[in-house]
Amino acid sequence: MTESAIREILTELAASQLGLEHALHEGPLADHLDSIQRITLVVAIEDRFVICFDPAEEQDVETLADVVALIQAKLAAGGSGE
Repeated sequence: MTESAIREILTELAASQLGLEHALHEGPLADHLDSIQRITLVVAIEDRFVICFDPAEEQDVETLADVVALIQAKLAAGGSGE
């Protein structure tokens, strides 16, 4: 899946799950989303892409680009976080 397709889906998830009316910011996600919003987004991403994030991987994700790269890596590896 392309980076632009993933970003489009993430924008849709942010709107439907978090009520955001804009795309996710490129900077650190913690600057724009509270902890509940981040957890909600993680669950929505896992459900939408049928992938599973390892808690250690989640700690390394700080920006939207990190999220996209992790999703691409999970999809390339078959989706499993194990």
